[in-house]
Order: sequence, then C-alpha cells, then structure tokens
Amino acid sequence: MIWPLVALSEETHWAFQAPVLPALPEREVRHVWARGAIDAFLLREMRHDGREPNAAAAPWRLLRRLSLDLRGLPVNLAEQDAFEEDFERHSNAVERLIDRWLAAPGYGERMAQDWLDLARYADTTGHAADQPRTMWLYRDWVINVLNEDLPFNQFTLEQLAGDKLPEVSEAQLIATGFHRNLMQA
Repeated sequence: MIWPLVALSEETHWAFQAPVLPALPEREVRHVWARGAIDAFLLREMRHDGREPNAAAAPWRLLRRLSLDLRGLPVNLAEQDAFEEDFERHSNAVERLIDRWLAAPGYGERMAQDWLDLARYADTTGHAADQPRTMWLYRDWVINVLNEDLPFNQFTLEQLAGDKLPEVSEAQLIATGFHRNLMQA
C-alpha cells in the first residue's frame, strides 16, 4: 500500500500555531494543596477524574524519594536525622536539600545512568566476541556536562556534530563518542 501524502496546512496543523498560555484554574489555585501553577492544573485534572490529592509525604519518605531520584542511593540514618531536624526548623528545608544534591558530583553520575542507557553505552562491543573498547572518556564527558548543567540543545549538538563545530575543543570531540555506542561486529 502506498500511503497518501497529506499536505500540512499552516492554519490547521498544531506545529504552526503559536503557543497560548492557558488561564490558571482559579478554584484550584486557591486550594491549600496547590503550591504553584502546575499544582493547580494537576488538581483540576485529578478532580475531573474524580480523584483528590494524597496527603503530603512524611519528611523521611520525601527524603528517601529525593535521594533515590537525585543520587540513586538510599539515605543513611545520620542524613535522615539531619533532614528531619532541618525540616522542623526551616520552611525551605526541601529546597535547600535539593540544591545541595544538585550541586554534588553524584547528581551527574545518577542522571548519566539514564542517558547512557538510552545512548546504548557499554564498555564492550555487545556482540559475539564481546571485545572491550575504550569509552570511559565519553561516559565521563556525559557526567561532567550534566553536573555543569549544559543546556540540552548544546548537549545533543556536541554529541551529534561536535566534530563539525568551529574551533572544536577536545571535549566536543569526546562528545561525539555518542556515535560509537553501537554493536560492532
């Protein structure tokens, strides 16, 4: 079967429409659960589906979730005690904790796991003979730029075409190791 080509009209296709900021759902913005605009939209959708938000998580549970998400590690008792004490004293304890963990080297290591999995990173060829290969420079580049908060458009550009950039740096050449993340015969 030959698929018919459909002409896209600038008037009808969503990709050609300018984004419009939706009005905040006023009823939900005033709800005690909503801490911001996103919460108001979420609450509206939950109510539409006949649901209500859960109660706030206990500090120890929130700490555990944040630690697993941002560091990939469970918390130890000393960290839990320190956080619960800080949580009682400061209204911004959660934000301070997040800022501290985002600034730590372990953040880039944790976030790199997901990216490297998607990029099919491996230290072997992943094929029958399974020969080792040197890819750790690329892995370290990913970790470092995630810790440096490189914008995503630059992150992808350097991996896809880092060798084609003007005045290319050694780091940008290493970034193109992305192209070596495939099975080799």
